[in-house]
Amino acid sequence: MEIPMLKANEHFKPMLVTESMQDRGAVSFLDISYVIALLARQKYLIAGSILLFGLCGLAYALLTPPSYRAVSQIIIDPRRLDLFQKDSLFTGAPVDVGTVESQVQLVGSERIASKVIDDLKLLTDPEFTSVQPSSALEVVINYLGYGPSAGDDVRPSRQAVLDSFQKRLDAKRVGLSYIIEVSFTSLDPAKAAKIVNALSDAYIEDIIAGRLGAIQRASSWLETRLEELGQRAVAADQALTAFKADPKNVGAAEMYAKVREMESNVSTYRALYDNFLQRYIQTVQQQSFPTVEARVAAMANPPSDKAAPKTLLILAIMLAAGGAVGTTLAAFRELLDRAVRTGDQLAEATGAPCLGILPALQIREPKRKRWFSSNRIKVEPVERQFKSEGILSVVESARFSRFSETIRSIKIAADLTIPGGRCRIIGISSCLPNEGKSTIAANFAHLIAGGGAKVLLIDTDLRNPKLSMLLTANPQLSLVEVVERPEILSQAVWWNASHPNLHFLPGRTVESEADSFDVLSSKGMHELLAQQATLYDYIVLDFAPLAPVVDVRAALSMVDGMLLVARWGVTTIKILERAVRMSDGLADKLFGVVLNRVDMKKLKQYDDLDSKYYHNSYYLKYRNVKESAAA
Repeated sequence: MEIPMLKANEHFKPMLVTESMQDRGAVSFLDISYVIALLARQKYLIAGSILLFGLCGLAYALLTPPSYRAVSQIIIDPRRLDLFQKDSLFTGAPVDVGTVESQVQLVGSERIASKVIDDLKLLTDPEFTSVQPSSALEVVINYLGYGPSAGDDVRPSRQAVLDSFQKRLDAKRVGLSYIIEVSFTSLDPAKAAKIVNALSDAYIEDIIAGRLGAIQRASSWLETRLEELGQRAVAADQALTAFKADPKNVGAAEMYAKVREMESNVSTYRALYDNFLQRYIQTVQQQSFPTVEARVAAMANPPSDKAAPKTLLILAIMLAAGGAVGTTLAAFRELLDRAVRTGDQLAEATGAPCLGILPALQIREPKRKRWFSSNRIKVEPVERQFKSEGILSVVESARFSRFSETIRSIKIAADLTIPGGRCRIIGISSCLPNEGKSTIAANFAHLIAGGGAKVLLIDTDLRNPKLSMLLTANPQLSLVEVVERPEILSQAVWWNASHPNLHFLPGRTVESEADSFDVLSSKGMHELLAQQATLYDYIVLDFAPLAPVVDVRAALSMVDGMLLVARWGVTTIKILERAVRMSDGLADKLFGVVLNRVDMKKLKQYDDLDSKYYHNSYYLKYRNVKESAAA
């Protein structure tokens, strides 16, 4: 009885990747759903980066010795006390912004800092000589034994101590007020308060010293001028007296004018002398009681709370930095990841329709002896009956599973693509090893045979006949021997009582020595397929991978259609494109591609549409849960 087949569409053309599919595969980084999926895919990388940065921040906070910041305040009072003014005790003009800023710079100057260093003997202080570590890096260096020890005679230069001192010193104006805030950071809170108070006192003393110096210079100048004016006044008075005693035969009118002139000179010199004498007396008095416009408004007390390191702030900054670095690395990782993860990517890389995705199977296979080994155990089988259980027959044990649905989709695509009325020779291959092509070939043959068609499954992967090792036990004859002697085909074919329509021909035995290329491209291989095409409805060839070897290209002219298998997350787009491009004629005979070993839980992170299709509730209504429980 002839088995009805699907009628092939004579006008059928292999489906090319459309623009809509390209648009669907080309995701944008501005797509919020894509960004969320990216974060979900790279969550371990991002979490690891955040954790690493967080641990570094925590280590820094724990290893860095705590430092304390003491603060004092100095006020610049525009009114100053002056006891020698007649009208008011307080004199002075308003202080402008430039004056206050100049005083801020004076507080932080090297002159004030040097005075404090000398007064407090900080040149030998371990904190300023780097013997006592002040940062996490110095703690680690000292722990490794590369830093100076406390017993070493460490004498840094004065400039080095001064630079270290000024790095810890901070002086600034408080808002728009006349108050200058002076702060100093030290590992010892008492030392910090002591230093900042010494700075304030040194600043006041420096102002007083400058004021006294100016007063002393002014008094010295006034004293010189007083002596000069006194001598001139005495000389003028003596000249007046001498002229009155001896007028030297001058007229009365002329004598009167001359006397008036000389009296005016005497009065002028005496007035200037009295004025300078008054200023000199005030200067001498101010020298004994100098006044300044600056005073300490608040003395510094030893701080109780540490100023650094701020553990919570450091952790927050480091965690944020870790998240930013992790996200950046995740984005670069996504850009560099060229593995096929969606059906659209697979279709775009090969130019053939993606017939479906195959979930990763979780069926436990029984342990088998590898007969393809020099240490094999020779066992003569009672009959040539191939094994048909486990992962190689999922289409029977789980007929309504997603895996079986995809195998049916492959069957329909092959029937519609390859013209009917004759035997269909279908090749199945992959780009790389271990992509699951043998599993798909065995289940594809099981499915067709289960529908009533006669199927011959041939293991043509002669380099690594995995299908032969899984289905048979120590075959004595194989494809290699049959190609040389076609008459022994009946002795080489394996069968199974539960699958009367399915026959299996092993690829090679341990003793087979012929090269796979010579076998597949030989005239005997052509004649074998042509002869068996008259006896079977389908011939399924499990080829070797495309990338490592050229076996598929050698036998490509013998097949009617090719199915290409790609492993999810392993096969790259570049390898797929190169395999199709380098295999002459493959693109014309490629009727479909499938994505195998897909992690269905992670699929939704890459392709939401495929994920919904394989997980939605509509599909579950057409599943027989009991029969598909094995999958």
